[in-house]
Amino acid sequence: MFRLLCGFFCLASLASAQSGGIAYINAHIEPIEGKAIERGTVAFQDGKIFYVGDGKAPNGFKTVDLKGAWVFPGFIDGAMTRGLKLPDTIQNEARDDATTVPTRLLPLNHKGVRPEILASACLDLAPALESQHSNGFTLAYMVPGAGTFRGQGAVVALAEGKDVVVVPSYGQGMAFTIGTGAGFPSTKFGVMALIRQTMLDAQRYGQFPPSQRSKELDPLSSLLPVLQDQQTMMWFVDSSADITRAMDMSSEFGARCAIIGGREAYRLANRLKEQSVPVIAGIAIGAEPEQPTADELPANYLAQRKAKWRAGAMNLVTLDRAGIPFALTSLGDTSANFWPNLRKVVELGLSRESAMRALTSNAAKLFGLGDCGAIAVGKRASLTVFTEDPFKKESKVTQIVINGTVVEVAK
Repeated sequence: MFRLLCGFFCLASLASAQSGGIAYINAHIEPIEGKAIERGTVAFQDGKIFYVGDGKAPNGFKTVDLKGAWVFPGFIDGAMTRGLKLPDTIQNEARDDATTVPTRLLPLNHKGVRPEILASACLDLAPALESQHSNGFTLAYMVPGAGTFRGQGAVVALAEGKDVVVVPSYGQGMAFTIGTGAGFPSTKFGVMALIRQTMLDAQRYGQFPPSQRSKELDPLSSLLPVLQDQQTMMWFVDSSADITRAMDMSSEFGARCAIIGGREAYRLANRLKEQSVPVIAGIAIGAEPEQPTADELPANYLAQRKAKWRAGAMNLVTLDRAGIPFALTSLGDTSANFWPNLRKVVELGLSRESAMRALTSNAAKLFGLGDCGAIAVGKRASLTVFTEDPFKKESKVTQIVINGTVVEVAK
């Protein structure tokens, strides 16, 4: 009798646990880790994947017949700057000559230096959700998009509500970009000097016990994790010269380095691989140069332009062949061009498998998301559903699943 009662309660508990779950059936499932499953089933509940395979839906789950639609792990946008409402910048006072140091120096030069900003505390996702969902993104690495020391990024679920932050602080956004307002710096040379001086100041600041640190220099505390090899310098750079500067500057201070954008990363593939520098690559390759209808260009000049375009367009192909894992960012073009751009890159030679790993498992590994990037039991219920093969021009995202919540995508 005791065993019978125990069995009854176990069955009752299992039925209760399965209630409220959803099972997608008759789907083409691309789990990323493992082979594709035709006419497969993926079931999820309580924000986790409960079952994936070619069997029937678990008892008690609501079934949704996808009729051959393609299902992937939820895509991760490797760098997103929209969807943030940042605090106003501090305006520096300057002399008549705006290229010189301000006459009334602040203890910290605030022009473009805001390492203390937390993207997780500045979220305003609503205006960006529709366009991101239409491309299949369920998660994104949010990072401020202006200044030199831009602040700390965060990985968030692309959903409405308050409980969307997955990783509250990841990396320090960096760029060789002049901050807003008058005063120093006003050139890239000056920006590099400011970056170096700020990092040296942070080193010195960290040598004092907390009780003896100047409150006016508190923003420097946000750079201590960078100096302690706990945070990555996430550099927004495209040219090979700036990528080199970013790697050199990071190495100078013993900091981790990652590249966002990286249009000319192919020129430095060997060094990127040797130093294990991850790339979050843009895919906005633009159109191949053509002969204009008027004022015909010399043949050799047009050929040079075409060769330069092709080398840049082959950026990800070159990185992939060099064995460099990369993630992808939607930055660099309008949202509507994301999939047309990615399809162009695949046509140029990037494997479909590498493209999908860049949107899923590679990005998950980069951001330490152990429960994302693949469709497997126990993983986060984060899914992207297409009408058909996403590399076909006609394919569209119909719905996404974010932490077990189904979101219908506007058609």
